[in-house]
Amino acid sequence: MNDGDLEWITHRYVGETMTFESNKGDVDIVVVTNIEIDNLLNPINLNPGVGDNKYIAHANIEYVVFHDTDSLMGALRIEKHDNGEPIWISSNLDSRYTFDTMPFSVSSLDTQLGLLADCVYFDEKNSKLDIDNIQTNPIQSFIWSKKQGLVQYSFKDGTRYERKWDK
Repeated sequence: MNDGDLEWITHRYVGETMTFESNKGDVDIVVVTNIEIDNLLNPINLNPGVGDNKYIAHANIEYVVFHDTDSLMGALRIEKHDNGEPIWISSNLDSRYTFDTMPFSVSSLDTQLGLLADCVYFDEKNSKLDIDNIQTNPIQSFIWSKKQGLVQYSFKDGTRYERKWDK
């Protein structure tokens, strides 16, 4: 992966804390808990299920959303299957997840910082709720920005949380 690909992960750091406020005035805290980057050629196949011993560069960022009395786990993973090809992204937040890595399209989001033109939306069009989901108010959608990380998420009841930045 090139430096531009890795920006989906490298703009964040372990221990980073982000504040989110809901459209109802409630506040959640998000903390980045782990970052892993495996971007070097390696003779060992680190990708179970890939039978042709093909090396796939990948990077992963994990975080936790402290919401009310719950801790919602989230992650974003990028993969590059071949040089010259685009990266693939998979992600989850609590029980909403993408089945596998997917080609993705980048969209814009208007925020306190202005227009973020590097966002991937995860919703019912490209992700599913886990079959074992027990939440009565599960995550409906979430948005990840290449440069800003998690910037927004919403629940089934319509409550939407947006990231707050210090000005």
